[in-house]
Amino acid sequence: MPRTTAAARCLLAALLGAGVAVALPAAAAQAAPGFDVQITESPGRFVAGAGPSTVTAVASTDRGGGCQKVRWSLVLRVAGVALDQVRVDRIEEDGSFPLAVQSGGDTARLTDRALDPGELCRGSTVTARYQVSFDSAATDGEVTLQAEAYSRNARLLEQSAVTRDVVGEGDPSPSPEPEESGEPGDEPSDEPEEDAAAEPDPTASAPGGLAAVQTSNGSRSTNLLGVGLIVGAVLIFIGVGILMRMQLKRRRQPEAPWHPAL
Repeated sequence: MPRTTAAARCLLAALLGAGVAVALPAAAAQAAPGFDVQITESPGRFVAGAGPSTVTAVASTDRGGGCQKVRWSLVLRVAGVALDQVRVDRIEEDGSFPLAVQSGGDTARLTDRALDPGELCRGSTVTARYQVSFDSAATDGEVTLQAEAYSRNARLLEQSAVTRDVVGEGDPSPSPEPEESGEPGDEPSDEPEEDAAAEPDPTASAPGGLAAVQTSNGSRSTNLLGVGLIVGAVLIFIGVGILMRMQLKRRRQPEAPWHPAL
């Protein structure tokens, strides 16, 4: 049974209420010649919980003979997504535009309850804008949006459709399993691995055939040798000084007169 809503912006599951729906053909008939409908704006995909995206349909004609009023109808089909997870709002310049909704299975038809405010003439167009969004609980799937323009007497003028993916929020990606440290089938070795940071062997030969000496011992030996050299130099200097003083003292003493032996 046809259903209607009291407001344009609504969750499709909540659109099932009593009312009067606009009578349109259940299946699209052959379009009238001389008219064209194009969906000129739509997102590349819909993301669940990301807010509304704009879908715009434009009707045009190359026929003369006066202008005519248009009634828009949007057919929405989902796959992998529930209808109650879709939200649609028909927008005009003065705000939301009332819609009549027919729903069944995975398909819903949203039809203007009043004729579009504009007029379709040669050289001028009539535009319908929809705000479409998906609940954050929606899973991956796809949606087909088919915009149909009808005349005042419910004759199909033309239609156009696009199909877009719906991307659900989904579960976070699982953490990758840790990689095995060894090749498959390798058995652990009983021999201890060589430690690259181990201290060098003091008995190992160094370049030139010299024995390798740890840095700490070398520093200590160097320090002791320096101290010994300094002490030795001081002692030699003192000894030389004493000898020089003794030599000078001896030179200053008068020599005793020499007498021949009797």
